[in-house]
Parts: sequence; structure tokens; C-alpha cells
Amino acid sequence: MWGLWATCGLVAAISGCAGSDPGATESSTLSGTTTTTGDATTGESESEGGSTSDGSGTASSTSGTTSATTDATATDTDTDTDTDTDTGPDTDTDTGEELCGNGVVDGGEACDDGVNDGAYGGCMPGCGELAAFCGDGVVNGAEGCDDANDDDGDECTNACALASCGDGVLQDGELCDDGNAEDSDACLGTCVPASCGDGFVQAGEEECDDGNLVETDACLSSCAAASCGDGVIQEGVEACDDGVNDGAYDGCEAGCESLAAYCGDGVKNGEEGCDDANSSSKDGCLGNCALPKTCLVIKQFDPDATSGAYKVTPDGINPFDAHCDMTTDGGGYSYLKRLMPNAHNAAQAEAECDKFGMNLFIPRTAAHVVASYKIATNAGIQSFGDPGFMYILGIYPKVQGANCSQKAMNSVGCTTWRAGDDGPFYVGNKTNITEPNGDNGVTSSMYYVWDVNGDVTGYNDIVAPGYTSTQFMCDFGDKK
Repeated sequence: MWGLWATCGLVAAISGCAGSDPGATESSTLSGTTTTTGDATTGESESEGGSTSDGSGTASSTSGTTSATTDATATDTDTDTDTDTDTGPDTDTDTGEELCGNGVVDGGEACDDGVNDGAYGGCMPGCGELAAFCGDGVVNGAEGCDDANDDDGDECTNACALASCGDGVLQDGELCDDGNAEDSDACLGTCVPASCGDGFVQAGEEECDDGNLVETDACLSSCAAASCGDGVIQEGVEACDDGVNDGAYDGCEAGCESLAAYCGDGVKNGEEGCDDANSSSKDGCLGNCALPKTCLVIKQFDPDATSGAYKVTPDGINPFDAHCDMTTDGGGYSYLKRLMPNAHNAAQAEAECDKFGMNLFIPRTAAHVVASYKIATNAGIQSFGDPGFMYILGIYPKVQGANCSQKAMNSVGCTTWRAGDDGPFYVGNKTNITEPNGDNGVTSSMYYVWDVNGDVTGYNDIVAPGYTSTQFMCDFGDKK
């Protein structure tokens, strides 16, 4: 009986046995030391038959505590103690690799994209470091550059692409960059602001843009389409365009298909004095459709006019041919030679010249005297040539008997004589001639003698009506 109990007690000590304390909490180790504590029903432990030993271990029993050693030679010192105290939901706070992959950067992780396979822009396995990314300073994958800065205006954009026109970022050298290659918006595909004349039609701003500044084609330099009324004649399309086009003189007819009346159309219109549809200044009608009244008028209109025969039309006079000296003293001197069947005194000669709106010839300067003598003696001018055309002149004493003996015969040296039109006169500057000595009349001309160079050699006055001649010259008094 004792041996079975003792055996049952040992077995109970190891694995439990019928009759053992049901309230006890048991812990066993097959090779080591085990301590078991628990409450008895009475608060005391019972020992039946005292202590028992099987020769390889010792069993002892004390009040409230039982200690059993099953292997006196065991050396296992495992002291693991389970103190499970769960009272509710699991609150495990583990950290480390078991959290890498949850897509959340937890403590100790550099990154966590939930995949962590080292893909570009992602996270390396283990969540300890970032994979390659734009901004790491290393050109990776499809990157064109990587300068590891956030300056979007340098040679490498913040998208790790080489800066270029059309990337939407304004870089040095670009005037604009709208991120597209359109040439019809405010910024061309060359990153230059759109402007009239660049050859591209800016939508909503320009009607046309032919890339030039020519005004006579289909597109004006303002990038407006050419049209009748824009004031510009479209070559090959419009005959005229004055911006009004109402058919007014020297303007344009409605529709821009034909000119209104104008100088040069061959028809005398409005205030035109003439219209011969050409620009010649010699034919009696100037290029401005005005009648040439004198040689000086012609010279003033046509500075390039040369000396020769010109048709002139003084007010109230029928047109006639005069010889115009367009060189001497700036040009504009006029001449008409008159060869009469009867001798004329100065008063009669003045009346003859007046028929042409002219006066008896008056030399004005020393150069004029020389040039006039050459014209007078040139038979190729108005068919006659003779010094006698300067025999009498339109120069008179201011009062009867005016004396200029031994004085220079010009309006400075002889102030008691005058030109017939009261302008300046010049015959010579000799002071050794004793005439005019006072035997004269206020309408009487002296006679004048010239050498072959046109230099006066003598003159003399007589009582009225003065000297006469069948030859004399007339001139206009406007060139003084």
C-alpha cells in the first residue's frame, strides 16, 4: 500500500494522479527541479506515512508547500515562468521587420510604400532606405539630369528633365514658356512672345500675319487683312484707296476699283489750269496741272529744269514761247526777242512787251548782263541774234534831267535813275563815262553799246522820246 501511494505520489508529482489535490496548480519538468504551490481545502497539506524516498530522490511535505526533486543529478536550470495575465484584447506593440510593408512609415523605418522592392521613387527592402528618386543627385532610369536642388529655372528642372523650350518653366534665354509648342497663342513654340510680323497668326489678336512689313499685299503691317477703306492700295487688287473713297477730286471712287478725277488724267477738272497727262515742264502745262506763268515759276516748280525754250502763259495772255535762263543767279530769267518793222522808242517798246505780260528788258546784275548779251547775240535763240537787242533798256531817270555823269550805272552808283519796275538794275560799274548828263525824259531810254564779252562800253541820253530801235528784248519782272 505505501509503495503504490508512493508511486502514485511520484507519478502525480509528474503528471497528475487520481486523488491528488484538484485545486493545485502544477508545473513539471522531466529532468530538473520543480516547485509546486497551491491551496489545500483546509489551508494545510497532509502527509500520510511521513516522508518517502525511492532511493533516487527525496519527497518532503510541509504545511502549505510541497517540494519534490526527481533527479538529484539533473543540471537543467531553465527557469522560464509563464505569467500570462491576459484580461482583454491583444495590445501587442512589436516593432521591426514584421511592420515593414504595412505602407506606413513606423518608428525606425526610413520609408514604407507597401511594396518596398527598390523600384524608382519607392522604398528599398527592409524599409531602411529610399530607392533611387528625382533629387538624389544621381541620374537614374529615365531621368535626363539630377542636380539635387529645387531650382526650377536652371538647366535641370525639378522633374529631373533637361530644361528646354516648351517644358513650361521659364529659363535663362527664354522670353516665355507656356509648356506647349503652339504658335497661335501668346508664346510661340520658340519661347518668344507672339508679335505682329512673326509669321504666325495669333488667335483672337491678329487677322493675318505674313511675316513682313509690306503694306501693299493682302496683310497689312498691323496684321489686319487688307480691305478697301484701309487707306492702303493693295497691289494688283485695288486701283486706289484713300480711306474715304467717295469720288472726291484726286481721291478714289467707292469700291477702290477706279480713281476719281485727278491731275494727270488728261481732263481739265475743277481748279486745274490745264491737264496734258504728262510731267513735262516745257509744254505749257506743269506736272501739277498749273499753267507756267513765267520762267521763274517753272524753275520753282521744277528745280532740275534746264535752260531753253518754254511755253508760258501769263495771266490773261495766250501761251507763247519764251527763252528761260535756268542757270544765271539761280535761274528763272526770261527773254522774248522782238524784231519790229518800225523803230520803237522806250515807251512804244514797253507797250509791245506788255502784250506778253512783260516789260522792256532790265539787266539786274553783272552776271545777268553777260548772260543776256550772249542770248541777244545768239541767232539760235528765237531765230535772231544781234547786239541791237540790248540797244535800248527799261531804265529811266526818276525826274527829267537827272544826271549820273561819271557815276557807275547801276542802282547803287546812280540813285537818280530807276528800273521801269522799280527793281534793281545793273549796266556797269564804270565811272569814266560822262553820261547821262541830264538831257533826257522820264520815259526816255539811253542807247547802250557793248563789247563782245557783254561789257558796256558807252551810253548816252537825249531828250524825249529818247532813242529808238527795231530790236529789243522783253522780260518778266519777277526775277529781281
